[in-house]
Amino acid sequence: MNEDVEKISQIAFDDAMRSLRKAMSEVAVEKRKVISEGEAIDPVAAAFEMHEYDQDFEAWKEDSELPRRWQKSLTTHLGRLHQDLLGALEGWESFHPDPKKEEKRPSEPDLVGRIGTQKVIVELKSSQNTFNGSSKSNAYDGLCARLDGTENDGKYGEGYIGIVVLLRTNTGKKGLWAPFTAGKDRPERRDLWRMGGRTFYALATDVERRPFLANGKNNKPADLEGWASWKSIDDVFTRIFSTLEAQGGKPVPSEIKDLVKNVYEY
Repeated sequence: MNEDVEKISQIAFDDAMRSLRKAMSEVAVEKRKVISEGEAIDPVAAAFEMHEYDQDFEAWKEDSELPRRWQKSLTTHLGRLHQDLLGALEGWESFHPDPKKEEKRPSEPDLVGRIGTQKVIVELKSSQNTFNGSSKSNAYDGLCARLDGTENDGKYGEGYIGIVVLLRTNTGKKGLWAPFTAGKDRPERRDLWRMGGRTFYALATDVERRPFLANGKNNKPADLEGWASWKSIDDVFTRIFSTLEAQGGKPVPSEIKDLVKNVYEY
């Protein structure tokens, strides 16, 4: 197991999973309420599904619609889980929204740390599928403001680069990282990049602390696949699954564990 991943305390894993469970319990309560009020329900789709699966309204709500909405929210909350764990790495710090305001402490990035000697600020996103339009523009604008020194009293300006991490992405076949842009009005910058979850974990947990070469070197899968830290994300999921099994009292199916290498390919 990767040394940096091994150093993350079990308490950090336990707390991260408990926080996720608590958040999703609150999501379930809210989703039941909006379903009962008929919010955002397509009546034809609902009727068709009930007919096909021989369900009455209550069965459809609990067995179909609630899990569907719950799963969608879970995808978003999984970003917070990884943020908690990455923030527990030596030399990294995680910033969370104020629970009373649903916004970060004044304009802080999700994560702050180093890759090699390079100082980095990070915006962490669960999936490329949910990261588009205004959310992409907001991430670009927020990172640029910090890097340009116009927010946070300029503390993330000189010497920092910004990285948008899309935990689940398949962009690695063309390069493990690439400039992050958000449309014609938000062009490429030499200090702003995007990459997938496996690549970021590999760079952040590299025990040799090799530098991040943004100019394109070491930017192919073959360049990093030989690093011991290339499998760091697998080690993290091994610990996530073991924590889930300990807290839930039942095993995670091997078919689910085997999905990690495919879903988090780069």
